[in-house]
Amino acid sequence: MAAAEPVEYEVASMEVDTTPPVAAGAPAPRASSAAERIAAAQRAWAASVATELARPDADPERLVSTLVAAKNAVIGNKTRKRVLAQAGVVPRLVELLADAWPDPVRINAAVVLGSLALGARASAAACRCGGQRADRAVFK
Repeated sequence: MAAAEPVEYEVASMEVDTTPPVAAGAPAPRASSAAERIAAAQRAWAASVATELARPDADPERLVSTLVAAKNAVIGNKTRKRVLAQAGVVPRLVELLADAWPDPVRINAAVVLGSLALGARASAAACRCGGQRADRAVFK
């Protein structure tokens, strides 16, 4: 097997501009806070992971690189767990557990799925709800 090109994801970038365009004559919107920019960057990161995992031409080595990067980003970080789960990766992670995939893909998918399941309430709920955003009523 040829070595796969490593996949790297940027978790937070201060250059993310999430402000909508201002119409002529409209009051200028307030500047977004650093927290809003970081949250937007984390959502973009999670979307890029979800897109990479959903590729129809998925190369196992590239999947492993993506899964390892996701694992390293979410372990110990409840916010990233929640954002990744809300990006809808849970059903794809479950699909990657199938026997058709090589062991490294299956193992890393299981690790990421387990980390999400043991994470913040929202990401654990997303695991139980097939990746869909869960209502807080799940915990009552």
